Amino acid sequence: MVDRRRSSTWAAPGAGQHRHRSERGASATEYGLLVISIAIMLTTAAFLFGGAVSAFFASFVSDLAGIL
Repeated sequence: MVDRRRSSTWAAPGAGQHRHRSERGASATEYGLLVISIAIMLTTAAFLFGGAVSAFFASFVSDLAGIL
């Protein structure tokens, strides 16, 4: 009789479920990284665009002050 606990092909009951949970966890991690990267891009774009808008309005206000 073969002792299956010592065999390299032995798998615990529910091993397929564990693998499924592992893949689900990896998928959740990938989606989390995607969401974080999109948030970083949006924050960077808002910071850069906000600086450009602020500079434009500062220039616009100084031009108006010269006219008025």
